[in-house]
Amino acid sequence: MILLVPVLQACMQCCWMLLWAFCASFLLSQVPEDYVGTQAFRTYAEAYGTEDTPGECTGTWPTGSVWKDVLNCDTVNGEPACWRCSPPRFMTDVRFFVSFFVFLWNNALQIALGQLIVAMSCTLWFFTPNADKGSRGGVCGAVGTIMRYHAGSAMFGSLIIAIVQFVRFLMYYLEKNAQAQKNGVMVIVLKAVQCCLWCFEKCLKFLNKNAYIQIAIKSTNFCTSAKNAFMIIVQNALRFGAIAALGSGIAWLGFFFITASTVSLGYLYLTAMHNDTSLTVPVILYYVLGHVASSMFMAVFGMSVSTILQCFIHCESEKLDGDFVPAGMTSWLHLEDKKDTEQSRHEPAKE
Repeated sequence: MILLVPVLQACMQCCWMLLWAFCASFLLSQVPEDYVGTQAFRTYAEAYGTEDTPGECTGTWPTGSVWKDVLNCDTVNGEPACWRCSPPRFMTDVRFFVSFFVFLWNNALQIALGQLIVAMSCTLWFFTPNADKGSRGGVCGAVGTIMRYHAGSAMFGSLIIAIVQFVRFLMYYLEKNAQAQKNGVMVIVLKAVQCCLWCFEKCLKFLNKNAYIQIAIKSTNFCTSAKNAFMIIVQNALRFGAIAALGSGIAWLGFFFITASTVSLGYLYLTAMHNDTSLTVPVILYYVLGHVASSMFMAVFGMSVSTILQCFIHCESEKLDGDFVPAGMTSWLHLEDKKDTEQSRHEPAKE
């Protein structure tokens, strides 16, 4: 059932994106009549600008265009002025900014809920007695628990991601305006800020993912879970590094195998059933579908691996002993205890 989580998540995401795109297209198309100047200009450079000087029609982003009205030229200082501005096809204002922030927050929230569901399902599976593993449903219980107790944590974590992404978008908007104003130095500065924000966003996403795992394990709030996740990552850096390296290799193999299998089977089917038609577009479509399917499956795989690792570390740190630890992990979990027991047997008894 856990494989259905990204599928349902993708369907909901597509419906939401179509609805938002319809509303956003209405907001973007509301270009006021006075967005660009209505007066006429004598030269093309005055209206469009030069390499280092912005023009009257292209001084803001989104930029307008320039056209020449030969039939209705005005007169400016005794010279014919035939160049005029035409408004852009779209514009951005406060209404669109608010709508775009809602779009980012909703996307981040859906991703957070998907990660929480996978993490909670794996946690319930891990702490289920071995005799009952596979017989108790975990996904439905995970959804109920998250919606009742942890929806606020998901909203708060996704809000942080949405704010950082929105600031990146504002930097991009300011960069475009700096390009329209022919300010090369500011363009470079804003590109550097966007790069730093991109790195910061990646770090936050990694921390958020592990915070959601801590929420599933300990049922703590988001801030406490983020702090616990950070400390666990620092204290077990080698383990997380090894899992990340191994997981990346397995994920790459999964991407390649699923995508290649989808494209190959689709190609064989088309050549057998419709060998007289062009195969370019269907094969590209099969590649896209295979890539999407592999991304969904390997995302669940990666989240499950990280969750089980943190469940194992939790049992190790809290010295939890029970018949729920998977058989393949039991020897690793009690390795240090066995060493201590063997050492105590060989030590001479104290008087």
